[in-house]
Amino acid sequence: METFPDLPVFAVLNNLNKKSNSEDDEEDSYQEPDVETKLEAAIKEVFFWVKSPLPPHTPDSSMANSTELDEPKTELAKQQTLVNYLKNSLTFALQVQQCIPVVCQLLGSKNTTDVLEAIHFFVTAVEFGVSAAVVGVRRMMVLIWSQEATVRDAVVDAYRTLYLEPKDKNQRFIASSIVKNLSGLVVGSTCGDLTSLEALVTQFVKSGHIGPQVIKALWERFNDKSNAVSEEDARAAVHLIAMCAQAEPDIVKSNVEVLIQEGLGTRAENDYLLALGTCTALLKITSPKEKGKLPSEPFRFEADNSLFERLKVILVKGMTDANTSYWIPLADQAVRVIYELSETPDEVCVKLLRELTQALNDVCSEATQTQGEGVPEEPAKSSLVTCMLTRLLAVAGQVAFKQTVYMEDDVLTEMKRRLTLTEDNKKGRRKSRVGAGNGSKVRSKYSEMEEDMALAGASAEDTEAEFIRKLCEMEILSTDNFLSGLYPLIIGVCSNSAKFSDPDLQTAATLALARFMIVSSQFCESQLQLLFTLLEKSPSPVIRSNLIIALGDLTFRFPNLVEPWTSHLYARLRDDSSHVRKTTLQVLTHLILNDMVKVKGQISELATCIVDPDDRISGLAKLFFHELAKKGTSMYNMPDIISRLSDPDIGVEENNFHIIIKYIFSHIEKSKHCESLTEKLCHRFRATRTDRQVRDLSFCLSQLTFSEKAISKLLENFQCYADKLVDNDVYGHFCQIISKSRQFIRPEAKVSLEELEKKIEQAHTKGLEEGEIENKASKSSVVVKGKTKVVKPRNNSRQKNKSNKENINENEDDETDIVSPLKPKRTTRGNKSVRKPRYTLDSDEEDDEALFDIGREGEYERDLDDDDSLLTKPSQKRSKKGKVSLTPLYSPAT
Repeated sequence: METFPDLPVFAVLNNLNKKSNSEDDEEDSYQEPDVETKLEAAIKEVFFWVKSPLPPHTPDSSMANSTELDEPKTELAKQQTLVNYLKNSLTFALQVQQCIPVVCQLLGSKNTTDVLEAIHFFVTAVEFGVSAAVVGVRRMMVLIWSQEATVRDAVVDAYRTLYLEPKDKNQRFIASSIVKNLSGLVVGSTCGDLTSLEALVTQFVKSGHIGPQVIKALWERFNDKSNAVSEEDARAAVHLIAMCAQAEPDIVKSNVEVLIQEGLGTRAENDYLLALGTCTALLKITSPKEKGKLPSEPFRFEADNSLFERLKVILVKGMTDANTSYWIPLADQAVRVIYELSETPDEVCVKLLRELTQALNDVCSEATQTQGEGVPEEPAKSSLVTCMLTRLLAVAGQVAFKQTVYMEDDVLTEMKRRLTLTEDNKKGRRKSRVGAGNGSKVRSKYSEMEEDMALAGASAEDTEAEFIRKLCEMEILSTDNFLSGLYPLIIGVCSNSAKFSDPDLQTAATLALARFMIVSSQFCESQLQLLFTLLEKSPSPVIRSNLIIALGDLTFRFPNLVEPWTSHLYARLRDDSSHVRKTTLQVLTHLILNDMVKVKGQISELATCIVDPDDRISGLAKLFFHELAKKGTSMYNMPDIISRLSDPDIGVEENNFHIIIKYIFSHIEKSKHCESLTEKLCHRFRATRTDRQVRDLSFCLSQLTFSEKAISKLLENFQCYADKLVDNDVYGHFCQIISKSRQFIRPEAKVSLEELEKKIEQAHTKGLEEGEIENKASKSSVVVKGKTKVVKPRNNSRQKNKSNKENINENEDDETDIVSPLKPKRTTRGNKSVRKPRYTLDSDEEDDEALFDIGREGEYERDLDDDDSLLTKPSQKRSKKGKVSLTPLYSPAT
């Protein structure tokens, strides 16, 4: 070892060096293990020597006096430096806290680099202990669904760094830390956050970052009944177990008994959230269905399994507990578990419904006996009966819905699986027989038989599907079924909102009614009138939103039944509640983009959502039209949209109209569609009734991109809008068309463009000149009337009567154009001529007239009184040619 400089700091090392050189070589083998220890001791000596105060020395007296004077200044300078440092640190911390909302917005940026930098910022902020950064960490969880692979990988890396890599060497402590970190994410998460977290956990399990040690720690945390683990920790643990089982179902399948004993035991009778999480974990046992593959044999328990018994006990005991709001969610999840895991779920659910009904009857009988004894009814008892009725109807609706799904999905899938296995066995036998024979004739016969079997298998599947539909249609709500005794009760509650005024009861009853309607088309058709009446008149936004979602399912299941009522569905886009408008927009977007509802003129209601004051609704509407533009020609039915938006009855302001049209027309890119729209919009000028409609049409034309053919279309149809160019706004829009076309049009088409410009100028100036002439003429007529003398007629009674009669006749002739439709013009005796209706349609302008007159084609009148009367069913009277017959503006004189 080399010697260190002769300084006090290295004195210890020099002493160690001298001692090591003085020892014999025989002891080298024994000193090797102590070298690290000696070196560590030496470093400690150096460290403590540096940190220790300097040894006292005897300076000169003059130097001592100056040092004593400088000590207060030095101490003050140190304190000032420390204060400035703390101030700067606080300012920096506040700046970081304030910038977090801005960085959260960057998580939704379209630029991938911004998103990646925002993710890196939040990871760094959490590592440095910035408390507000947790908000950003939760918000970036949803980016696991991003279409960009780099963003998804960055999110996975960020959560692995923050939650799965604790700084510890002990494997048990590492697993415990991971469980604690993930539990913190689960607590306080919304449903959307839990779904995103499930995707993350599933990916971690598949990649091995969450291994057997972590799974074991989760089960220990779930089973631990000590005070060290709270109820919230146990709920979070069972949720994480369910998330891990999404990737490996054996995690739950091998511990079903533990879930039943702990998750559905005595603790669950008082903790419904724990039971709810346990049901979620049990649902992960069933393997997901993969397209194109033969489904595996279903994993199901016997009907007398303790799982179903415990679920029934928890629900029946909690039926009378009116203080909890988690009973109905638990009941819905329990019914799902029964239909997913029981071999005979209908029997289990019928027993459950009978016991719940019996519990309700017992409470009702007690209340009846109390009233019979003359004791006034207690409000608590009445509210308990209402609560129990609400829960019974909720479970009945869920059972009816899940029974239909079970029949049409699970039973039909199992029948197909067995049929496929039978056919495969038969094919295997035939192949073995054909393999024994070597002739080509045998092989050709085998191929023919195989084709016949394929056709027979397809027809057999169709037959089975039709058989299942008939069962659902006729049997589920038949008189022999237990559910048949409940739907009259549901209808009675929905129809008598005054008697059953409890909002929770009405919500459960309307949702149960919608679920019963999904079961049978006959029941659906009979109750559609009641359903739409509830949708129109219910004061609860929750009920209206639930019914909108249910109508989306009914439209998919029974499209022909719901189609006449579609206008009532569109009407909810103008609902007072933003939640109802958003739900309606989402449902209609799903139906239209999946071709379940045809795109008609009513799509203009969706266009008005672009200018909705709620930013979420506006964004969803823009996204809808963006996706609709990708579907082909559905976007180019613009005249109907424009006419409805321009109609004064709809009430879209002109500025909002411009915003809507600018966004929609930005998706029209093909020149062929621009040319077609140009011609149609030009024809629409003849059918306009107000100046606003003229301005709107000209504005729409100014938003198109004009090619040479489109310019020629404007020239050909110039007479349609020539008289409208006197309006300065209309003229300005056509000037925009000219200036815009000059930038992109070819030199060959400049002649047509100049000709169009000249005609526009002439029509505009001519209109102005005619307007000035009319103004002058009106002024001169006023002057002439003022100068002429009024000559009084003679007092001739006959002449006076004759003139009065003539004036009356003239007035009657003048007023014939504004006769009320309810009061037709009187006719004199002997004059039985019938006046024709006032509407007139040109042969080529029928669509134009219908466009702006909004004759409500395809719609029906809606007269909603203040009482509880039902909506009338839409009329579908059509003429022989298939068009809706027009109604005259007044009745013909009789």
